[in-house]
Amino acid sequence: MPKSRVTAILFGLSDVVAWALVSLAVFLAVVSPFVMPVAARMEHATTSWPAVLVQVLGLLVLAVGAYGMTRRRPIALALLALPSVAWLFGGAWLPALVWFVAVLVIFGLPLCLAYVEVRRHVANDS
Repeated sequence: MPKSRVTAILFGLSDVVAWALVSLAVFLAVVSPFVMPVAARMEHATTSWPAVLVQVLGLLVLAVGAYGMTRRRPIALALLALPSVAWLFGGAWLPALVWFVAVLVIFGLPLCLAYVEVRRHVANDS
């Protein structure tokens, strides 16, 4: 079944953003254990290894979610939305809202359009 032109363009945009997000998240996950303590010392503060570990695990979950979106896995939307949940618990509702809406528009919209097209195709065949 051929995809519509709009859906194909949105999936292309979604893939570009997802691969960029995978690359950035993996890079930051590798660099964070070295940079976070140095940055904390520069501000005359301390950082704990559990905080660094949580940061790295969060980045890896984000990378797995973005990679899942390149494979068209709808469950990956939940992984990509986790930072907004963390920001909400931290009291930062505006970044949480912006991230959640961006995830829905960039990654959720193509999936919804593909679902509608499949339903329309199935309805026309029966």
